[in-house]
Amino acid sequence: MLLSEFSASAVGVDAGKVHLFNGKTPRTQRRREELSHAFLRVLCVSALNRVRRARGRDCRIIRRMTTLRSWLIATPLLLASAAAGACALSAPDVIRADGFEDCARAQSSFRRLTADLEIGGTAPTVVLAHSFTLSAPTRVLAVADGRHFPVDAPAAALRIRFDGDESQSSVSLMDWGSSQRPVMHGFNVIADAVLGAGTHTVDLVASAHPSRPGRFRIGSGSGLSVLV
Repeated sequence: MLLSEFSASAVGVDAGKVHLFNGKTPRTQRRREELSHAFLRVLCVSALNRVRRARGRDCRIIRRMTTLRSWLIATPLLLASAAAGACALSAPDVIRADGFEDCARAQSSFRRLTADLEIGGTAPTVVLAHSFTLSAPTRVLAVADGRHFPVDAPAAALRIRFDGDESQSSVSLMDWGSSQRPVMHGFNVIADAVLGAGTHTVDLVASAHPSRPGRFRIGSGSGLSVLV
């Protein structure tokens, strides 16, 4: 149904009801609602091309507004929703999404080592870090992966910290001390947390496990992804 056809059918607004040329029979009432639904669906599709799936709930609400007066209210709501277009999906939702998200995330980051980094003791050593400032509470996801190899056969431990807190992180452990031929292995660490407004730091830290101290190296190219 074209916009011109919808406009030609409606001639006025009275207490939120659209008057049609051909009277107010039940059949006409249904036709009027079909026209309104069709028109609002066009608006929703246009808006969703800009805000993607994240704003679909707005369209479900707006499609129920079937009068011309409701349309006048619905249009600014859709346009405001599109303009706000700020990334509505949380970081875990983006990971689970079927396709790519059309949204710039200026606070997100990917950092990687440009050279091998030696870890020499049981105290945590920062391997990679990213700092950012939030204007509102936000769920943040961090993922690190790469490779590490022994120098004198220790046990290696890697984890991710949010502002120094590593309780929300998985822990990657590798024990070379019990191997007769210790070789390089990959590692992977993942963590997420809801962070409040303010400045935060996410870092990947590594250390030798206290049960088997010694030296090992984190290989160049290992990386830390932070999705805000």
